[in-house]
This record gives sequence, structure tokens and C-alpha cells, in this order.
Amino acid sequence: MNKRMRHSLADRCMHWGNALLWLLLFFSGAGLLQGGLAPFGDGYTAAVRKLAGGGSGLLRLHIILGCVWMGIFSLYIALNAKSAASFLREIFSVRPGDLIWLRRKPAIMLLGEHRAAALGFETKLPPQGFYNMGQKAFGMLSVTAGVTLVATGLIMATGFAPPGFAGWCVTIHYIACGLTLAGLLVHLYMTLAVPEERPGLKSMFSGSVPEDYAKHHHANWE
Repeated sequence: MNKRMRHSLADRCMHWGNALLWLLLFFSGAGLLQGGLAPFGDGYTAAVRKLAGGGSGLLRLHIILGCVWMGIFSLYIALNAKSAASFLREIFSVRPGDLIWLRRKPAIMLLGEHRAAALGFETKLPPQGFYNMGQKAFGMLSVTAGVTLVATGLIMATGFAPPGFAGWCVTIHYIACGLTLAGLLVHLYMTLAVPEERPGLKSMFSGSVPEDYAKHHHANWE
């Protein structure tokens, strides 16, 4: 079977490093919340804080993880500026047919192509480029929310903010995290639960996809 290279080793390391650190940041951040705001309850909060040596220790760990996260991205961009620029240019480029793809794909994904067609849904999808519109949407969300998380996180960690603004930073930080989590859940569903998307998931380990997959799902990929 002919293969087509899709992701370099640096891109794959960046992807999985980002995923790991994001999960560590999410679960450590969740331990900083108490009462009605605690997503996993006060029991989780108490257990995580105990492991970290208390609330201040957990906060310090969360900040360190955030700095490592920023450092990895900075290093990747410094060493792969061309690839990073290409990624940003691609995900923020909405081309003719992309929004049609985004409107039609959910029915196909949830019902299957044949059942969706039988129920009257349009199942012909416009050709996509290196990323389909669903991947672009998640990319846009991830980049925008990531920059927001870094900016608000730095303000909260350093205390460098006008009076009253720090409270807003906390709220904005939580919202950005929640939106990213929602996008991540959709991303995971598409890669794990939709069989036709599995070659894309495998490419994040191997770096390549079958040629027929590339032609069918990314016909405009040059």
C-alpha cells in the first residue's frame, strides 16, 4: 500500500508533548478549585493537594507545568518556524466549501453515510486540503485559547495586572480551558470513534497515511 508522509517527527513529538502537558495542566488546575467550582468534587481537590504538598505546592506545580508548556512551544517554533507558519496559515484559511463540509459532516459522522442519505441529509462533502474544516476549527480554538491561557496565566502568576483585572483573568482562564476541553472531546470522538478517521490517528504515530485515504479525505492536499 502506497503511503504519503503527513507529519514530521518534530510535529508528532510536539503533538504528543502538548497533549500530555495539557492533561497535566488540566488535572492540576482542577485541583486548585473548591466547592461548587471543583469539576471532580472536593475529594479530588483534597487528594491532589495532598500529593502536591498543599494548595500552594499544587499552584507552584501548575505554574511550572505552564512554563514547560510555553517552553516546548517556543522551542518548536524557533526550530520549525516554517512548519509553524504553514500550520497557522492553513488552519486560519477558510476556503470555499469548508463551511458546507462543516455543516454536512456531523450527520455523516453520527449516522453513517448511508443512513444519513436515507434520512434526507446531503452526504457529498466538498474536497478538503491538508486539514479538513473540523480540524481547522479545533486548530483555531486551540491556538486562540492557548494564547489566552498563557496571557491570563502569566498575569495571575506574576500579579502584573491593573486593580480588578486579575479577577477577570481568572474567569477568562477558566472559560478558555473549558472551550478547549469541549473541542478536545469532539476531536477525540472523531479520531477514536469514527472508523474512517483512524488512519489520521495512526499518522500521529507513524507520520504517514495511505495514499487512498489522502485522496479521499484531503483531495486538495498539495
